[in-house]
Amino acid sequence: MRVEYRRTFSQFIDTYLGTYFGTAGQTVWRILGGPFWIIVGVLLFILAGSPGTWLFFKFIIYSLSVLIALYGAAYIARPAVNLLLVWLRREEFLGAEGALIALELHEDCLRVFEGDNSFDVPLEEIATIQQRADSAWIITQTENLIYVPGKDAISGDPDAFLAALDEAIAEEDEE
Repeated sequence: MRVEYRRTFSQFIDTYLGTYFGTAGQTVWRILGGPFWIIVGVLLFILAGSPGTWLFFKFIIYSLSVLIALYGAAYIARPAVNLLLVWLRREEFLGAEGALIALELHEDCLRVFEGDNSFDVPLEEIATIQQRADSAWIITQTENLIYVPGKDAISGDPDAFLAALDEAIAEEDEE
């Protein structure tokens, strides 16, 4: 069974943001961490302005509060900056836009073709298949992601492919 699709930068964005904000145990902190640090910085800034604080401590607290607030702003902007850096060097990191990717299911492995290169992922190395609204991720034991398109496939039926892969993984687990 085989599925083919063309790689796009929008697929990378979808995968990156999904994994960045969807990491188990980190979701709430990654969403609220930046605003939290900004609020802490503003509260320190207000605290430094209270009467009776020595000038030396005011200078230290003002400086610290500005640095904490800037850290919070950088924490918020981190995903956008990472995406911008990858976009600037997308040919190097992702390969050519529109490169053909093929996934083939064999008896004992999943073979992934990327241009002229290919590699095998043994079925016992596949941890899970995570279904999403428009696509799916094949997650390996080493936490690598293999993207499977939903409706953007050039050839093959992604739903049938994922069902067959899920069945093959279940049989592998039983053995």
